[in-house]
Amino acid sequence: MKVLVSGGAGFIASNVNAEAIKRGHHVVAFDNLWRSDVSANVKYFQEKYPESYTFHWGDVRNPEDLELIPPVDAIIHFAENPGAITSVYHPVYDFRSNAMGTFNVLEFARKRNLPVIYASTTKTMSDIVNT
Repeated sequence: MKVLVSGGAGFIASNVNAEAIKRGHHVVAFDNLWRSDVSANVKYFQEKYPESYTFHWGDVRNPEDLELIPPVDAIIHFAENPGAITSVYHPVYDFRSNAMGTFNVLEFARKRNLPVIYASTTKTMSDIVNT
């Protein structure tokens, strides 16, 4: 199975990439590398798993970037701004990445009839919601 992992260079996504490859799947990682430290994850997978890992630079905020992805069988969606502090200083980026980015990934999946696994951040939880 060929699996698209959006936000595929991040910490949690990299662990999912490793497990998917271990189970015999091909990973297509899609990331805008906004957090520069994640580039090392891409290099690691390209070197260690050249036959089972493909990286595509792109941004979930841009539907046209998603259109450049080769055919896949499923999507695991991690692409988002994970930092609460960043969301305070860059709220428009945060909204576009998290809300519009997720919408774009879901539209991409809907048009291709692909299953999606969505992973959310802890930013969606608070005591206010749970009272």
